[in-house]
Amino acid sequence: MSAVTPATAYLLSLSGLRGVGPAALRQVAQAPDFLDEPLEALGRRIPKIQKALDEDQAWENAEAFARRQEDQAEDAGARILSSLDDEYPELLRKTTDAPFFCTSGGVWPRTPTTRWR
Repeated sequence: MSAVTPATAYLLSLSGLRGVGPAALRQVAQAPDFLDEPLEALGRRIPKIQKALDEDQAWENAEAFARRQEDQAEDAGARILSSLDDEYPELLRKTTDAPFFCTSGGVWPRTPTTRWR
């Protein structure tokens, strides 16, 4: 089992760029075809990303960061979820300050419950 979906892997790499946080990641994710968008075009659309990409070896370092995160999750038997993933907890998604990423070592219930089992 892979620790991340392709979309989450790409967004995780972007999160490794200096100055790119949840707000910029949400901007990226709003485009339905962001996985097909060239990195240069993404930089033109989102200035924070362009600024980060201007640093020497920025994208290579960001990809290495994401690979380390993925490897650590896989070694722990966990997955990294982004708010784009179907498995991302619905109650968490509805909060105003929901994290863009979360990790899961198990399976989140599809329907939120209000009591512990």
